[in-house]
Amino acid sequence: MERYLATRLMTLRQRLDAQIARRAELQGELRSIANQLQQEFGVSSIEDADALAARLEMELSAADAELRQLVTQLESELGEVDV
Repeated sequence: MERYLATRLMTLRQRLDAQIARRAELQGELRSIANQLQQEFGVSSIEDADALAARLEMELSAADAELRQLVTQLESELGEVDV
C-alpha cells in the first residue's frame, strides 16, 4: 500500500511539474504576443486588440463594397463601348 501511494504521489508530482512547465511556456508566448501587438499595432490589451480588429473589419468591408461598386460600374461602362 505504501509503495502504491509513493508511486501515485510521484506520478502526480511529475504531472504537476509538467503542467507548471507548460504554464511558464504559455506565459512566455503570451508576453511575446502582447509585445508584438504593442509594437506592430500600438495596442496594449486584449480589449484594444478586439476594438482594432473590429474597426479594421469595418474598414475592410467598406473597401470591399466600394471595390465591388467600381467593378460593376467599370463593367457597365465597358459594356457600352464596342470593343
